[in-house]
Amino acid sequence: MKWPLKYQIFVSLLIILLLATLAITVTNIRIAWIKNRQQENLRIFRIEDALSTSRFPLTQGVLESMKALAGAELVRIGSNHSFVAGTMKVEQTEELYKVKDGMIIHLAGRNYSHSRIELKDRGSQSGPDSLHILVEQKSGTEILLEAGRGPVVVAAVVLPIAFLISLFVANQLAEPLKTLTIQVDKIADGTQQSIPDFQRTDELGILGNAVNKMSHKIQEHEIRLRKNERLQTLIQVSSGIAHNLRNAVTGCKMAIQLMPTQYSQLKESDNFNVANRQLDLMETYIDKFMILSRDQTQTTPNRELEPTCLARTLESVMELLRPSAEHLKVTLEMEIDSDASQVMMVADDAFQLMLNLINNAIQAASRYQAKSGGTAAKLKGRVVVSLKVKNKIVDFEVTDNGDGPPALIATSIFEPFVTGSQEGTGLGLAVVKEIADSVDGEVGWIRTEDETKFWFLLNQADTPFQVSQMDQ
Repeated sequence: MKWPLKYQIFVSLLIILLLATLAITVTNIRIAWIKNRQQENLRIFRIEDALSTSRFPLTQGVLESMKALAGAELVRIGSNHSFVAGTMKVEQTEELYKVKDGMIIHLAGRNYSHSRIELKDRGSQSGPDSLHILVEQKSGTEILLEAGRGPVVVAAVVLPIAFLISLFVANQLAEPLKTLTIQVDKIADGTQQSIPDFQRTDELGILGNAVNKMSHKIQEHEIRLRKNERLQTLIQVSSGIAHNLRNAVTGCKMAIQLMPTQYSQLKESDNFNVANRQLDLMETYIDKFMILSRDQTQTTPNRELEPTCLARTLESVMELLRPSAEHLKVTLEMEIDSDASQVMMVADDAFQLMLNLINNAIQAASRYQAKSGGTAAKLKGRVVVSLKVKNKIVDFEVTDNGDGPPALIATSIFEPFVTGSQEGTGLGLAVVKEIADSVDGEVGWIRTEDETKFWFLLNQADTPFQVSQMDQ
């Protein structure tokens, strides 16, 4: 049988309160019992002390007055065991005379604590009279009623309040646990749905936020799994397509390169040279797919790092992309302040990384150019490429005046298939990120005012990489 935690807490608190009330009542009764007996003995002692020093006659009137003052019954019995005077009539005087001090006597349906005093100066020739002091004892029922009345009244007032408090506390603990249980069940069923953060600083708040964090992590993990599945599918398909396309492009390029042997005037033709460079560009795009289809668990000899001069690589990339920039009416500028830009990386990777970043910038600037209509010089598309060396760190930057990546993809721009362009594939920056990671470099981007800047940082050859972020 299911017993909700709320009722367990509620009932447990009530039982504790009831037991506490019972313990207080029993203790109070015990204290009252002891106190009552001490008061009886104190009365007897005071009467004995007063009579031991007094010489007034113990007549009926005197005994009545003493009863009013001392609150005890007083009985005087003669030496012949006969009743002389007293505040209560005692028939069995001989039995009373035989009762020893400190004993309990039962008279007229009541219990009395008894003490006897010998009146040596009062009596007859047969012996002195005796004065019997009788202090009435309260019954257990009377003591119980007197001592238990207070705790019972207090309990009658406190218990309803305690009932409400315990119910409130139980709900405060049970409701968050119920919410967490529902959330965990949803996670187990594959339905990740965040719950509002707990606005409390105790263990329940920590647990609730931990469950939320776990839910977010699971969601991110599932998203990554789905992306990886898509990526693996693309790798399998693109690997075969890329190889076939590469063979076709290679054959086409060889045929074009043989044409000047038959038509010598083609060597001086700009269109011929542009077509040749465009075939080179097609090869680089095919290489993009080839890079993504590598098996990262294996290292092959042709992928070993080698000293590569980024300045010379950049000049080759700029020569290849300048016709495309001119066609799109985008100004392409280059700034190289040092030739000491030698790094350890595969030359093809360096070429591919620079090509992707610059080509993306040209495309972004061209969209800005098309949007503005080219009505003013300040609205023209512009791309600035710079290569600097500072503190033995090679800094490659590409800046364009395009609109920049959309805000929705700002945090995932380097992931595969993420793109802000309708015609884009979302693979260019993913390749850049993979190449940067393979050489322990750093790639990133920033949007400042009306410009977007992408950077790639890498140590010079034989220099440990020491930069954690771009040196602005």
